[in-house]
Amino acid sequence: MAVALLSTSRVSAQATRQSRENLNTWFTLNGEVALSRNWFADYDVSLRRSGPLHEWQQIVPRVSARYQLLPNVRFNWGYNFAETFPFGKLPSAFRFPEHRMWEQVQLSQGVGRVNLTHRYRLEQRWLGRVASVNGEESVQNWVRTNRGRYRVQGTIPLQGPTTEDGEFYTHLGLEMLLNWGANVEFNVFDQNRLSWMVGRRISKSLRVEAGYMEQLVAKASGRFLERNHTLMLSFFTSTSLVR
Repeated sequence: MAVALLSTSRVSAQATRQSRENLNTWFTLNGEVALSRNWFADYDVSLRRSGPLHEWQQIVPRVSARYQLLPNVRFNWGYNFAETFPFGKLPSAFRFPEHRMWEQVQLSQGVGRVNLTHRYRLEQRWLGRVASVNGEESVQNWVRTNRGRYRVQGTIPLQGPTTEDGEFYTHLGLEMLLNWGANVEFNVFDQNRLSWMVGRRISKSLRVEAGYMEQLVAKASGRFLERNHTLMLSFFTSTSLVR
C-alpha cells in the first residue's frame, strides 16, 4: 500500500509540472597548474548571477587533482563548495550551502577537424537544510544524495585544421545530470544543459570563451521545471611548475 501511494504521489507531482524561465549570467575562471609530467592541480571559481545581474544565483569554487594517463585520458578527484541563493521566479525559502566530493574520467578523440570529449562525473553531495531560528538563518541538518553527470562536447577550430595562438574556435556541449539515493524522491532527472560557445586562444596559457547555455532544472518537489537562459563568460589559464 505504501509503495502504491508513493508511486501515485510521484506520478501526480510530475503530471502537474509547471515551467518558469530566468535569465542568468555566469562568470568563470578556470585554471590548471602542471605539477609533474602526469599530475596537475585544477581549479575553477564560478560567480553566477540572475536577472541577469540583479541578484546572486550561486557561488561555486572547485579544486581537484588530475592524473593524465595518456594525452586523451585523464582522471580527476575533487571537492567543491556551492552556495545557492533564493533567485528568479522560483526562489527557495532560504539560501543553502552544499559540499561535494567527486570523481571524473574524461576521454577525448579526433573526428576529422572535431575534437570530441566525453566527461563522466560522480558526485557525493551533502546539502544543507537552512531554517530561521530566533531570526537567524542556520543549517539544521545535512542531506546526503548522489548525482551522475555525462557531458559530450565537440570543439571545432575556425581558422584552420587546428587552433593556434590568436585564433578562434567554437564548441557545442550537451550535459545530463541524474540524482539517485534514499533522499531523492521526485527529481531523479536533475538537469539538462545545452551550450554553444565561441572562444579565442590568446596564447598557450590563456583562452577566453563567451556564449549561451540553456539549463533545464527539475525542482526537488517534482512540481516545477526551471528553464534558465544563461549568458556565459569564461577564462582559462595554464601554468607549470615543471622545468
